[in-house]
Amino acid sequence: MTDEPKVQEFTLKEDHELRFEVGSTEVVLELLQGRAEVFGTELEMHKKYAFPPSKFILLYKHSRIGSVR
Repeated sequence: MTDEPKVQEFTLKEDHELRFEVGSTEVVLELLQGRAEVFGTELEMHKKYAFPPSKFILLYKHSRIGSVR
């Protein structure tokens, strides 16, 4: 059995948001297309962002994102 990370991809419409709560392990997020921000800071495309256990709100406009793990 392998412990490969679960990968999910989300496509959001303009002015929609994705909310997620991180469990006991970090979540790594990568913006694949469009524009997105976390607490007013814009994310760079194809850069991986690691979030420690906590609650975050992500805001998007025509963005496609992938939660890597």
